[in-house]
Amino acid sequence: MHLFIKRLSLFVAVLILAVSCRKGELAEDHYFGKVKLNLLKLPGTPDVIVRFNDKQLDTVLLNGTTIDNGQFIIQANQQGKLSIFDARTNKFIIDTLITIPSNSSQDFRLAYSPELGLCTFVGTGNTTLPADSVYIQFSNRLSQKFYPKPKYNIQFVYIDPNTGEIVPSPVEIKGLERGALSKGITKFRVQDEKGQGITYGARIVDAETGDPIFQPGIGTDLFLLGIDQSVASKTVIVFLQDDESGDLTRISVIEL
Repeated sequence: MHLFIKRLSLFVAVLILAVSCRKGELAEDHYFGKVKLNLLKLPGTPDVIVRFNDKQLDTVLLNGTTIDNGQFIIQANQQGKLSIFDARTNKFIIDTLITIPSNSSQDFRLAYSPELGLCTFVGTGNTTLPADSVYIQFSNRLSQKFYPKPKYNIQFVYIDPNTGEIVPSPVEIKGLERGALSKGITKFRVQDEKGQGITYGARIVDAETGDPIFQPGIGTDLFLLGIDQSVASKTVIVFLQDDESGDLTRISVIEL
C-alpha cells in the first residue's frame, strides 16, 4: 500500500511538472549588450564614474583606461538610465535613457568641461562622417551686452568658390539660448565637387522679428564661421563669444 502511494505521488509530481513546462511557459531567457564610454580630452575634464540604473559599473579615466577597457555588459532590451558622475567629488554630471539590443554594443562620447561650459554626449563613436563635410554644434557664450534677449537664431551664408558671390544657405539654427549648446548637430559641406574649399559666414538674428543684429564696433551683421577643409570629416564645437564692448570678436573651434 505504501509503495502504491509513493508511486502515485511520483506520477502526480511528474504530471504537474509536465503541465508547468508547456510551450510558452518556459523560464524567460536573459540577453545582454555592451556599452562603451569615451571621454573627450577637454580642459578640466575629470575621471568619471559610470552607473546604470544606480548600479556602479566602473570608473573611466581620462586616458581612456578602465578595468574592462571602457566596455560594460548590461541587460539588453530593457530601458535603463546611464549616469555619469565626477570621480573626484561624486557629483552628478549627466544621464541619458538607453536601450541596448541583444548581442550588440553602443558607444558614447562625453564632452564635459566645466571651464568651457560643456556637458553633452556627442556622436556615438560609430558614425563615419563624409570626407567633404563637418558636423557642428554651437556654444552660445554671448553676453547680454551683445544682445539683451535670452535666445536668437543663426542664419548662414557661404562664398561660392567659383563666382566669389555670397550665397544664402538653407541651414538655420533657431532658438539658441544664452549659455547653451545648440540642439542636435548641424552638417556643413566644406568642399565642393571639384575639391575646392567652401568658406562660411553667419549672422545672428532676432528670433521673434527676424531682424539681423549688428555689431556696433564692426558695423556689420556678418562674421566668418572659422571652419574650412581642415576640419572635414570631423565633429567640432564652435564657440560664439563677445568682448567687453559687446562685439562678437571671438570665434573659437574645438575638435571632438
